[in-house]
Amino acid sequence: MSASTVVVVWTPPGGRERRCVFHSECSIGRDPDNRVIVAAATASRFHARLLLTARGLVLENLSSANPVSVNGDLAVPPGAQASLAQGDQFRVGPQDFRVAELSWVAPKVRCVNPTCCHEVPATQRDCPWCGTSLAFAQTQLDPRT
Repeated sequence: MSASTVVVVWTPPGGRERRCVFHSECSIGRDPDNRVIVAAATASRFHARLLLTARGLVLENLSSANPVSVNGDLAVPPGAQASLAQGDQFRVGPQDFRVAELSWVAPKVRCVNPTCCHEVPATQRDCPWCGTSLAFAQTQLDPRT
């Protein structure tokens, strides 16, 4: 089992293909503090953020004025989120991006019952083996830790 990884690719005007590889999140916008910088007036300073969550890859529109489009037609309004899969495309300002690789490992929790201790998907509310509530279980995001 390995850690979750996302690779997003894009080609800036007059440039060669670029890629951003990340394991938890990637911010996109005009401000130099972003992981991916889109140098265009139609891009907000902090326009969008990609997040790996317990349910998969999510694109969040951080802009208060500018939409983000997904797969050419779905507009993600300001403050909203959209789920992404491998191969999906999205646009921030004038720049098109593509999710080139998505290797997602669902986070797990360890049951807190000392006689059980099974690993369970983090989306479960109770341990399916013993019925113990997983509300206070510790999430195992990376199996190497």
